[in-house]
Amino acid sequence: MTKYEWVKQEIESVLSEGPCEDRSDLDKFLEAVRNEGESLTRHGFFELIERHRPEDEDERDYFDYEFLDDHFYPEALDAAWSSPPPAKLPQVEVACSYKGKPLPSSFCQIGGEFKGIQSDSVPICKDCDTDMALLVQFATKDLDTGKEFPDLKGFKLFDAGNINVFRCPSCQTHEVTTDCY
Repeated sequence: MTKYEWVKQEIESVLSEGPCEDRSDLDKFLEAVRNEGESLTRHGFFELIERHRPEDEDERDYFDYEFLDDHFYPEALDAAWSSPPPAKLPQVEVACSYKGKPLPSSFCQIGGEFKGIQSDSVPICKDCDTDMALLVQFATKDLDTGKEFPDLKGFKLFDAGNINVFRCPSCQTHEVTTDCY
């Protein structure tokens, strides 16, 4: 099965779950996938989704691209794209403190398994289409910036969230992501 055939099959399965009266934008997206052919990378696939998303989804009966985003996550693409499993760096134990007071053990993680809040999917390298590895993660959920560590408010991501730095094991590029509750 080609990448185009697989994408079309998956979209038809998504469409079977709800009506879509205006398919023009979706048909343009499928045509773009067909034009890319077998050279389409996983990263390029997600870029196509963004490029073909209607500007004003709420006011017309367009295909629900938010639903498509949820349906196509990096691991789901393994059916059409052959890619090695994500690389993991060894996890280094870290004990952080500020002004002599220990910070929560969850505050900093170096290497190891990525634990996201919304999803455990790692980014795909834009340059070589390889799954990236977690280099470092700052998790601010358990950081009390009220009484205990007021000077560390700059580390807090919204009310609780993670700042993640990933590294491509193939070409050594880096990507910073955030996720929160």
